[in-house]
Amino acid sequence: MHELALCDALLKMVRDISREQALAGVRSITVRVGTLSGVIPHFLTDCWVAVTDGTEYDGVPLRVETEAGRARCLDCGAEFEADVNDLTCPACGGKKPAEDPSVQPPVEQLDTPDTPDPPAPSEAEQSLADLRETIRAAGAVLGCAYLGSTGGEESADLTALLEGADCLTAYPFLREIPAEQVIAPGGWDIYCIVPADENADVAVNEYGWLTEGAELPEAGELLYHGNGAAPVYLIANESDIMPNTQVTVTAADGTAVIYQPFLSLRDGSLAVPEDGTVYDFTVYPEGFVRETTA
Repeated sequence: MHELALCDALLKMVRDISREQALAGVRSITVRVGTLSGVIPHFLTDCWVAVTDGTEYDGVPLRVETEAGRARCLDCGAEFEADVNDLTCPACGGKKPAEDPSVQPPVEQLDTPDTPDPPAPSEAEQSLADLRETIRAAGAVLGCAYLGSTGGEESADLTALLEGADCLTAYPFLREIPAEQVIAPGGWDIYCIVPADENADVAVNEYGWLTEGAELPEAGELLYHGNGAAPVYLIANESDIMPNTQVTVTAADGTAVIYQPFLSLRDGSLAVPEDGTVYDFTVYPEGFVRETTA
């Protein structure tokens, strides 16, 4: 009987009010009960007698006033006096009331416009995302590919230079090359750099014996600086034995890789460090086998 629990709570409430307001005594208590509450008035008064028996409120009468329930139709919004045995809306005949006009309908019942699904990634976007996942799965920080040679052409239109190359079929994103991502310090080898982390920091510098008397090649002028969201394309290396660009990729976790792209004189493949930090995604001719050191 939830009427008994209500009377227990009511007794505590009366005691708290009497203490807070320093009441000398209580002659009667009146409560108002809605017809839709499920509370049966005479059960409530009977329970009050039982709960207050032997207390300071023994003999204090509990008067119960009933109040008609109000409902709002969730179909048409009309408000009406509801009967616990019949909650049909008199305006439209709907049978989905909210018992309290202040109660809003559940979210799933709100009439909201459909949210369009996000557009599917393009073939180019998907190919780049798939490549990044492959690079990460290989444990590398960046990927690099040798795409071909300019053949001495000075054109910066890489898509035109690479037309018909297998790499465009394997990686459709290579067809969408923004001019600002093409770094051409001099040379004819075409490379593509793809950081595994879109939020990585990417820097491209000149590289070589740039200082008179230098014993070792060094990084020089900064040619490019940006994030890893877009691939970087290099047209570099005038010499077969000496790269002229240095790429530094620093992932968001602080891991940094310094790499100078060039081709191996052994078999013409892309030279990558043995530690696996650079993933080679070059599309080689069918049957090509990379030579390895003994």
